[in-house]
Amino acid sequence: MDPKDSVHEPYVWKRHSFTGAKFPKRRIVRSFLMMVPWINLMVIGMLLWCVSRQTLVQPGRVAVLPKGPVEEGLSVQTPSAVIRPLKAPGREGVTVLLLDDGRYCSDVPSELAALEHAHPGHELNLIVDVAVPYGVAMTWVERLRACGVERINLVTVAETEQEK
Repeated sequence: MDPKDSVHEPYVWKRHSFTGAKFPKRRIVRSFLMMVPWINLMVIGMLLWCVSRQTLVQPGRVAVLPKGPVEEGLSVQTPSAVIRPLKAPGREGVTVLLLDDGRYCSDVPSELAALEHAHPGHELNLIVDVAVPYGVAMTWVERLRACGVERINLVTVAETEQEK
């Protein structure tokens, strides 16, 4: 058989069969090329997950809660303040901060301005009534921190202790 005749054959055995010398390399390359889009998709997914975990920052304040009863958590030397809801007709949702030097109402701007100039000390026990919402209590905490209070011990009185 003449080599020229084999070139014109429609089917070349070495090129079109599994017995060809170059088939194993092509098979590895083809399988890798088939996996590239899936690997790329996984890398992009991991990158998006990592970036989204870094950008999700929720505002808030870290608080260390006491593990004992209220009496064990209060320091005698530290001044105390109380946040209570104001029970007056027509003033629903208003809270009052009771400090040693006065009373500060949340809806009176002159009292809030006076609170900014008050100096309750560097540490304060803040007793929060159960009826005061969390957001309102955190607003008072931020106001007290603006006054110069560096450490605030948040104390809530349990409902069973309030009923006594």
